[in-house]
Amino acid sequence: MQKRTAILTLAAFAISCALTLACPHPARAGALENALVEWEPSLVQGTVMDVAGGRIAVAERWVLIVNTTIKGKKVQTRVVDADGNEIDARSLRRGSLVLARGGLAWDDISKGNVLVATEIRLLKKPYNLGSVGAVRELLRDVRPW
Repeated sequence: MQKRTAILTLAAFAISCALTLACPHPARAGALENALVEWEPSLVQGTVMDVAGGRIAVAERWVLIVNTTIKGKKVQTRVVDADGNEIDARSLRRGSLVLARGGLAWDDISKGNVLVATEIRLLKKPYNLGSVGAVRELLRDVRPW
C-alpha cells in the first residue's frame, strides 16, 4: 500500500510539473491585468533590440504586444507606420525605430516593469522628448482600452 501511495504521489507531482511548464503565458495575462488595475501611462522610444513571442525590447525595456479578449472586449495593441497607417505587429523588426505608448505593469517573466502597449508607432526619425511638454503631449491620450 505504501508503494502504491508513493507512486501516485510521484505521478501527481510529475503531472503538476508538466502542466506548469506547458502553460508559458500566465505572467503576460498577469501583466495585462496589472496594467488595467493600476494604469500608469508611460512611453518608450528607441530601436527595437529584440523580438520575442508577443513582446519587443526597446531601449532596454520590454514592451508587450497585446492581442486578446477580456470580458468580451477586444484588447489589442495598435501598430502603425510613420504615416499613421495600421500595419501588422509582425512588421516590427530588430533595428526598427519605434515609439511605444501604454501603461507600466509588473511582469513575472522579465521580473520587472514592462510597458503594456496600446500603440506602437514606427518612426522615420525620433521625437524630441527633451521637454516635459512634448512628453506630456504624447501621454495625453494614453488610456487603457
